[in-house]
This record gives sequence, structure tokens and C-alpha cells, in this order.
Amino acid sequence: MRDQAKLVTGAADFIDFASPIMADRPIRLFNRGKMCRDFIYVDDVSRVVSKLNDCLPADHPAAANAPSKVYNVGNHHPEELMHVVGVLEPELGRMAIKELLPRDLLETFADVEDLMRAAGLAPLTPIAHGARNFVTWYRNDFKV
Repeated sequence: MRDQAKLVTGAADFIDFASPIMADRPIRLFNRGKMCRDFIYVDDVSRVVSKLNDCLPADHPAAANAPSKVYNVGNHHPEELMHVVGVLEPELGRMAIKELLPRDLLETFADVEDLMRAAGLAPLTPIAHGARNFVTWYRNDFKV
């Protein structure tokens, strides 16, 4: 299954780095790689969404008619992209060709306070563990 070992983020996911690294193509890193993004492992997303299925937002006025609420699902811990690439490189066995570009947002991450209150859960998977699992899946799925 293609998304089984994927890390998910709003800005990019690991495959956006792994594919060019494996093809000896440059990866584009804005703010000269000093940009931070929030990555979350798909197992953590699944665990949180499963838990939320049991948590109807009873405190919301519309709960009686359509019990629903929107939550940010994220890690609440931004990772510098140069660090993410640095974690992937040894797992992939290749060095990235880095195209260091100017300006973009310096940092984005999910505010998960409402989610943690409602579900009582927080993401657990460290970036290095997620990267290792991702590369295992990537090598098997893409035969590289």
C-alpha cells in the first residue's frame, strides 16, 4: 500500500525528498534549508483519527444536529528541513544535491492543543524512526 509508511505534512512529505535524492536530482530547500516544517507519521495520524471517532464534540452547539469538529493533526514540533534531509541521506545511502533557495515562511507547525484535549493523544513517532520506516517502504514499493 503506497501510504503505509509515509510521513505526512502540509508542505511536503518524505517522498518529495527521497525521489530526487535517489534519482540524483536536486531538492529545493527554501530559506537556504533553514526552513522548519511539521512532519507527522501516518501511524500517528491513524491512531488519532481512530480515537476521535469515539469523541463526539458534545460541547459544540451544533453537536446535536451534526456532531463534527475540525482539528489540526500534526506533530506540534517543527523540524528543520536540512535536518530532515540529513536523517534521510544515510537511510537512503546517498547524499542529496541541495538547491538552496531564498525566502519562504521560516516555520510552520500544527497547533494541536484542541486535538490533545479531545483525543488525549499526541504523536509518538520520532523523525528518525519514521524516516527509517519510510525508506524501508520506499525501497520495497519503488524497487530502488
